[in-house]
Amino acid sequence: MDAEPILIAGTLEAPALNGARHVALADGAWREAALGFDRAFLLFDDGRIDDARAIWRTLGAAEGVERHFWKQDERGRWSEGP
Repeated sequence: MDAEPILIAGTLEAPALNGARHVALADGAWREAALGFDRAFLLFDDGRIDDARAIWRTLGAAEGVERHFWKQDERGRWSEGP
């Protein structure tokens, strides 16, 4: 078991110092360094939807990237989009 299952950091470097294989970008801003992790989660709100769509298109052209989109409905349930 990892001693630090979650690392909160102001910078993004892969590999992570604590051995994390997944990264969550909670501010809606994509960073290319996230591609150095096994899995990256980009969290965004309605104010960044246009940015997220542009990132989605860019990542669609990237080799070795598998994209998935999840959305929350009005009852708070999550389903894979679109």
